Amino acid sequence: MRLKIWYQVWRLPSASSTLDTLQEILDDMNETSKRLDRNDDVGRKILCNTIATMSDYASTEKRFDQKLEDLRKKVLPEVTETCDEKSDDAQKDLSQMLNFFCSLHVLVNLAVQCTTVLYQWQKAFPLGQNWIQM
Repeated sequence: MRLKIWYQVWRLPSASSTLDTLQEILDDMNETSKRLDRNDDVGRKILCNTIATMSDYASTEKRFDQKLEDLRKKVLPEVTETCDEKSDDAQKDLSQMLNFFCSLHVLVNLAVQCTTVLYQWQKAFPLGQNWIQM
């Protein structure tokens, strides 16, 4: 199942198609739950219990995060029984998601450039040569 989720979510470039794929996966989970006679709407519960995402700074990722939050806001009152009883501020807090952005790409690119520079440095100043006195 993990491989299927990874492949389906990451093969598509746009935020809408990524969200559609996520909805398909959640629907598949609901269908599996129904086949097991559990009828607990597990896919929607997973969506409502997802409170944070992590992605890079790509614009499609930011759009996906917003679309996911909008979908979660729509589904939350249907899954959470006491949602309608809460104040507007409490509902807003409950429906808001956290979005973390990874900076690993910056570090990887820095490492590649450092490797290139250090290689050039090593060619210019072989081991044993005192480059400070040159």
